[in-house]
Amino acid sequence: MGIYKMSITLRGAPKGGEALEWCLEKGLLGMGYGVGEPQPKNVDEAYERAKEQYGKNKRDFGRLETFITRLSSEDYVWLYSSDGKAYYCCKVTGKPDYKTDKDAEEHGICFCRPAEWRYVPEEFVPGCVKRAVRGKLQLIKKAENLTDHIKDLFDKAEELADRTNEWASPSEVAEYLGKEQGSREFFNLVDSDELEDIVCIRLQCEGWRILKSSCYKSNPHFECLLQRQENGRTQIAGLQVKAGESIHLPDFEGLAQRYRVYLFSTGDPPYVGATENPNIVRMQQEEVLDFATMHPEEFPRSVRLKANLALARR
Repeated sequence: MGIYKMSITLRGAPKGGEALEWCLEKGLLGMGYGVGEPQPKNVDEAYERAKEQYGKNKRDFGRLETFITRLSSEDYVWLYSSDGKAYYCCKVTGKPDYKTDKDAEEHGICFCRPAEWRYVPEEFVPGCVKRAVRGKLQLIKKAENLTDHIKDLFDKAEELADRTNEWASPSEVAEYLGKEQGSREFFNLVDSDELEDIVCIRLQCEGWRILKSSCYKSNPHFECLLQRQENGRTQIAGLQVKAGESIHLPDFEGLAQRYRVYLFSTGDPPYVGATENPNIVRMQQEEVLDFATMHPEEFPRSVRLKANLALARR
């Protein structure tokens, strides 16, 4: 079972902007790569002709190659709506086909596969999916530890809208994180904002207080500044959190001349480059996970919501 992501927006077609909604209505996953006249007799012929026409651009053609040769029944594909308002999880249910009717042509759909669609409320979408879902058809490698969770999301999707107030208690969260399942899944379940919240809460438990005026997205080097009093002196620190990305340590040498710098990453590896600056503090995943296990009552509600669904699989 593979977990993939893709987008369905065919800008060159008259109704290409509506392609995702059309596929949803028809119960299909689809993409373009039309081969023109004469119409192919079957999907195998269509694929070979598409390979001749588009195969020189290996990066672009790789989308179709994956769609035809790697996707299989029981795989799941995540999509994000073109208006940015909805996430969908689709289960592939059949073999590829090639569409030649006018309706499909107007929407830019040529190659397709039958699929079951499920709308998933954003609160339940795993963080690794949110971080990956836009763009070309591709395997979400970070979702490999979440196959059971995503299958459960798909199976229970129709009832999720009524479960947005069912979050796990602190003791249940601690139990979840204390098990192998929880420690394996946790950093792939939480999204970027939730991860920032957890790390900020950890620092606040050490006496730091967030300076709200410093919290703006346009600053590339820190999420926020923090302040605390120690031995009668005011300390200032900057925080940078990266979900699924490595942090390049030398980039923070300048900031560390002015402040203490706290860094946290769930990338692989989490940190690259070298620094000897004692003002640059690299937090490790194990210590943040330990904090989360010891202080589950501090969790954002959305994280406890995801934990509740994960606990239901026991």
